[in-house]
Amino acid sequence: MSSLKQIQQDFLHFLLHGNGPFAEHVVNDQGNISAEQRVSIYGNAYRIRLQEVVETDHEILGLYLGDELFDQMFAGYLDAYPSKFDSLRHYCQFIPEYLANNAPFSEHPILAELARFERLLLAAFDAADIARAQPQDLAAIAPELWPTIQIRFHPSMQLFSERYNAVRSWQAIKGNQAPSPATEHAEEQHWLLWRNHDRLTEFRSLEADERYMIEQYLQGADFADVCEGLLTWHEPEQVPVFAVQSIQTWLQQGLIYQFRTAS
Repeated sequence: MSSLKQIQQDFLHFLLHGNGPFAEHVVNDQGNISAEQRVSIYGNAYRIRLQEVVETDHEILGLYLGDELFDQMFAGYLDAYPSKFDSLRHYCQFIPEYLANNAPFSEHPILAELARFERLLLAAFDAADIARAQPQDLAAIAPELWPTIQIRFHPSMQLFSERYNAVRSWQAIKGNQAPSPATEHAEEQHWLLWRNHDRLTEFRSLEADERYMIEQYLQGADFADVCEGLLTWHEPEQVPVFAVQSIQTWLQQGLIYQFRTAS
């Protein structure tokens, strides 16, 4: 009699590779269906469930690829990244990496970008639901403490950068239109994603100055440091106005959960 450990190993091997001796551990007295047929049905159901997860998490990517290429991608991904997660929510997390490193998908960099954008949309939607800062929280900070203000963003906030029109293509396909040409931008385009007050996922483009601010705050910079860096884009008298207006916009959109100061 085989040990439980051996049976489990054979079972896992069968699920991942579709072969092996697992059927030998299954009783053969179940009517007209053989042990091999029964385990095959189970294995097919396992693969179908995982494929459904990929189709759900990456709906627009699937439409961009079409059925044949999507099936090819899924088969290759399942072989390269067998599921090791307790939750199916995380099963697709390596799809951008797979598309970026495996032909023929790696020959079209927009595919990995599309997949990464959809991963970030899911991350924004699934982020922890914590209280957000309010305008009165900012108003309550004493003027002398403003230079020391640090910002902690809501966990749903995500940053995305692209070179191949991934977001515009995603929007077009979502609207039942043809995707944008996958031409390479001269410079990276940047986007901000988050879950709003109504628990809906949003995204918008980011200019270089606002992206700089967000990245600096994420790294622990304070208001004074950020204002100094904004001199790259703005005249000295414009910097405080732009910096404060940006913070007010973030508050309205629910992007901030906490302000910190030196005291």
